[in-house]
Amino acid sequence: MDNNLERRVYDNGLVAIAEPVEGKRKAILLVGIDVGAKNESTEKKGGAHLLEHMMFNSNEYRTREEIAEVSEFNGIETNASTSITQTILNFGLPVDKLPISLELAYQAVISRNYREEEFLNEKDGPVSAELVMYERDPGSRFAERSVRPILYKGSPMARQLLVHFNLLGL
Repeated sequence: MDNNLERRVYDNGLVAIAEPVEGKRKAILLVGIDVGAKNESTEKKGGAHLLEHMMFNSNEYRTREEIAEVSEFNGIETNASTSITQTILNFGLPVDKLPISLELAYQAVISRNYREEEFLNEKDGPVSAELVMYERDPGSRFAERSVRPILYKGSPMARQLLVHFNLLGL
C-alpha cells in the first residue's frame, strides 16, 4: 500500500482508506459493499442492480427529496454502481462535508425500507433502460453469452447477468 494512505479497520468490518492531500478542497468517499451479481440466485437476477438504484431513494431516515436537498446544499455529488462482485457508493464532496457524507452512506447501506412507488419507478425507468442499452450493445451480449460462461465456468460468475425484470417476477 502507498505510504501516504491511511488505513483503519473498524469493529464492524468496515475498512476506511484515506489519502490526505494538502491544499485540496474536494474529497472522494467510496463505500464498497461486498455484494454484487455473484450473490444473486437465478430467480433474483438483477436484484443487486435494482437495489443499487434504490440507495439514494427514500428510506426510513430521509425522503428522496431530503437526500437530494442535503446533498445539494452541502455540495455533495452522489453516484453508485454494481458489478459482478461488489456495489460501490461514490461521493464527491468538499473536505469539510465528510461527516454528513458518511451519514448519508450509512443510511443508504443499512436501509431496508423503500417506498414501493419509488422502487417501481426505478425498476421500470432507469434500470430497465440500462438493461435495454446493454442488451443492444454487441460487446455486452458477446461477453454475457460467450465469454463469461467460458471464463468463469463452474462459478456463480459464469451466469448470464443481463436480465429482464419479468424473470424477477416484478
